[in-house]
Amino acid sequence: MIFSAKQKNATLWAKAGFEVGHEQCKLELPPPAGIAAALPASKIVRDGRTATVGDSKLVFGADGLPESWTFRGTELLAAAPAEQFMRGTTDNDAIRCFIHTDVRKTGYRWLETYGLDKLKRKDSAAELRLENGVLSVTSESVYIAKNKAKLTVKRSLSLLPEGALAVNLEFDVPAELDDLPRLGWTVALPGGFENFTFYGNGPHENYCDRHAGSVVSLYKQKVGDQFQPYLVPQECGNHTAVRFAAIDNGKVGLLAVVPQKMECSAHHNTPADFQAALHTNELEPRPETFFNLDLGQRGLGTNSCGEDTLLRYRLHSGVHRFSFYLLPFAAPGRIGELARWF
Repeated sequence: MIFSAKQKNATLWAKAGFEVGHEQCKLELPPPAGIAAALPASKIVRDGRTATVGDSKLVFGADGLPESWTFRGTELLAAAPAEQFMRGTTDNDAIRCFIHTDVRKTGYRWLETYGLDKLKRKDSAAELRLENGVLSVTSESVYIAKNKAKLTVKRSLSLLPEGALAVNLEFDVPAELDDLPRLGWTVALPGGFENFTFYGNGPHENYCDRHAGSVVSLYKQKVGDQFQPYLVPQECGNHTAVRFAAIDNGKVGLLAVVPQKMECSAHHNTPADFQAALHTNELEPRPETFFNLDLGQRGLGTNSCGEDTLLRYRLHSGVHRFSFYLLPFAAPGRIGELARWF
């Protein structure tokens, strides 16, 4: 339920009907019966590192990550999914022109001390097992930072008979890499996947320490509209408290559902692209869509001219676990009903 306060009459600063404030309240209601979509189960057929189930075919690499995922003949992946720890530094993280010299700023530590933009990854061989009708893929990677610190990621992927891929990630962040910009996974989809649907805080961008002006709802937007043309290109378009999100091309799509909540964004550029550009005209959109699924991002704080991000809005060292489901679907489809199945 949303309570909204709006201007009754026009003033010098706002037209009649302009919203000056709102409050959203959660109503505890029992879920209506029969609203979850029925997902038919199929037998999983394995051939080496290739698995077929229903209308889907997945090919896993030696590192245990899916290199290809076709659904009804359409490729859903432009590249294998990958962990993501860096964001395009915001103005509050560091002034871009001085990011490599201003030791007081967070961005200096991320790039010069940690070297998050140039992490070296060492993979262990993945193990695939088809048992009780479920294909399980376990793997582990170690990311080595510039300061020699090691961040370990343990993955457990399960391909279900219904065609969904259950993803369980465990991030072991050492104290030497405390206060990361983000912890998450990015899925790169081919060109043409432009429709972005999500249920969470919106419609505009928001962060863990800056979301009071947003409203939880179901939003249907375009990937190209997620970019915010700040004077200096930087991380943007984030959404918090997301329960599910989907990217589609009008025919097929990929749905991400979390048991709890996540942060999410979708762009035609990578964090490295944002980081490399000093002006918006230097940022060339890529044809791919980068679907960012994050356990969390560091808050924004006010460190352009004020205090740094509060401790409770930072990503600290320790073990962090992130679980979600990925499901291909025929677009447009009833995404909400599909999400309720999980």
